[in-house]
Amino acid sequence: VIKIASSDIADWPLMERVAQLEKPVMISNGGASEKDTDDVVKFFKNRNIELGINHCVSLYPSEDSELELNQIDYLKNRYPDHIIGLSSYFYTYTFYIFFMQFFF
Repeated sequence: VIKIASSDIADWPLMERVAQLEKPVMISNGGASEKDTDDVVKFFKNRNIELGINHCVSLYPSEDSELELNQIDYLKNRYPDHIIGLSSYFYTYTFYIFFMQFFF
Protein backbone atom coordinates (compact mmCIF):
# COMPACT_ATOMS: atom_id res chain seq x y z
CA VAL A 1 0.00 0.00 0.00
CA ILE A 2 1.26 3.46 -0.92
CA LYS A 3 0.21 6.28 1.47
CA ILE A 4 -0.22 9.75 0.02
CA ALA A 5 -0.27 12.63 2.50
CA SER A 6 -2.96 15.30 2.55
CA SER A 7 -0.50 17.90 1.32
CA ASP A 8 0.14 15.86 -1.84
CA ILE A 9 -3.47 15.19 -2.89
CA ALA A 10 -3.18 17.55 -5.88
CA ASP A 11 0.40 16.61 -6.85
CA TRP A 12 -0.38 15.04 -10.23
CA PRO A 13 3.20 14.13 -11.17
CA LEU A 14 3.35 12.19 -7.89
CA MET A 15 -0.02 10.55 -8.59
CA GLU A 16 1.20 9.46 -12.02
CA ARG A 17 4.36 7.95 -10.53
CA VAL A 18 2.39 6.17 -7.80
CA ALA A 19 -0.07 4.80 -10.38
CA GLN A 20 2.85 3.29 -12.32
CA LEU A 21 3.61 1.10 -9.29
CA GLU A 22 0.17 -0.54 -9.60
CA LYS A 23 -0.16 -0.91 -5.82
CA PRO A 24 -3.18 -0.09 -3.63
CA VAL A 25 -3.20 3.54 -2.51
CA MET A 26 -4.38 5.27 0.68
CA ILE A 27 -4.85 9.04 0.61
CA SER A 28 -5.61 11.52 3.38
CA ASN A 29 -7.90 14.40 2.46
CA GLY A 30 -7.10 17.04 5.09
CA GLY A 31 -7.37 20.47 3.50
CA ALA A 32 -8.51 19.02 0.17
CA SER A 33 -11.58 20.31 -1.56
CA GLU A 34 -14.37 17.95 -2.54
CA LYS A 35 -13.26 18.38 -6.17
CA ASP A 36 -9.67 17.44 -5.28
CA THR A 37 -10.88 14.25 -3.64
CA ASP A 38 -13.28 13.48 -6.51
CA ASP A 39 -10.45 13.97 -9.01
CA VAL A 40 -8.13 11.59 -7.15
CA VAL A 41 -10.86 8.98 -6.81
CA LYS A 42 -11.58 9.20 -10.55
CA PHE A 43 -7.86 9.11 -11.40
CA PHE A 44 -7.23 5.84 -9.57
CA LYS A 45 -10.56 4.31 -10.64
CA ASN A 46 -9.68 4.91 -14.29
CA ARG A 47 -6.45 2.98 -13.71
CA ASN A 48 -8.13 0.13 -11.79
CA ILE A 49 -6.05 0.88 -8.69
CA GLU A 50 -7.62 0.21 -5.31
CA LEU A 51 -7.98 3.40 -3.28
CA GLY A 52 -8.75 4.05 0.38
CA ILE A 53 -9.56 7.50 1.74
CA ASN A 54 -8.66 8.75 5.21
CA HIS A 55 -10.68 11.60 6.67
CA CYS A 56 -8.20 14.07 8.11
CA VAL A 57 -8.58 17.51 9.70
CA SER A 58 -4.84 18.30 9.45
CA LEU A 59 -4.61 19.47 13.05
CA TYR A 60 -1.81 17.71 14.90
CA PRO A 61 -2.46 16.78 17.58
CA SER A 62 -6.23 17.13 17.49
CA GLU A 63 -8.65 17.72 20.30
CA ASP A 64 -11.52 15.22 20.25
CA SER A 65 -13.95 18.05 19.44
CA GLU A 66 -11.93 19.01 16.33
CA LEU A 67 -12.02 15.63 14.58
CA GLU A 68 -15.28 16.18 12.64
CA LEU A 69 -16.06 12.46 12.74
CA ASN A 70 -19.33 13.06 10.89
CA GLN A 71 -17.18 13.38 7.77
CA ILE A 72 -16.47 9.64 7.88
CA ASP A 73 -20.14 8.89 7.19
CA TYR A 74 -20.15 11.58 4.51
CA LEU A 75 -17.17 9.97 2.78
CA LYS A 76 -18.69 6.49 3.10
CA ASN A 77 -21.84 7.74 1.36
CA ARG A 78 -20.00 9.71 -1.33
CA TYR A 79 -17.45 6.96 -2.09
CA PRO A 80 -19.25 3.69 -1.26
CA ASP A 81 -16.79 1.54 -3.22
CA HIS A 82 -13.80 2.68 -1.16
CA ILE A 83 -12.44 1.92 2.29
CA ILE A 84 -12.82 5.01 4.48
CA GLY A 85 -10.58 5.60 7.48
CA LEU A 86 -9.30 8.27 9.84
CA SER A 87 -5.91 9.94 9.89
CA SER A 88 -5.11 11.92 13.04
CA TYR A 89 -3.02 12.26 16.15
CA PHE A 90 -5.15 12.19 19.29
CA TYR A 91 -4.60 14.21 22.41
CA THR A 92 -6.55 11.87 24.62
CA TYR A 93 -6.29 8.22 25.43
CA THR A 94 -10.09 8.18 25.82
CA PHE A 95 -10.62 8.86 22.14
CA TYR A 96 -8.12 6.15 21.20
CA ILE A 97 -10.14 3.61 23.23
CA PHE A 98 -13.35 4.80 21.54
CA PHE A 99 -11.71 4.55 18.13
CA MET A 100 -10.50 1.00 18.71
CA GLN A 101 -13.95 -0.13 19.89
CA PHE A 102 -15.80 1.65 17.08
CA PHE A 103 -13.66 0.50 14.17
CA PHE A 104 -12.45 -2.95 15.26
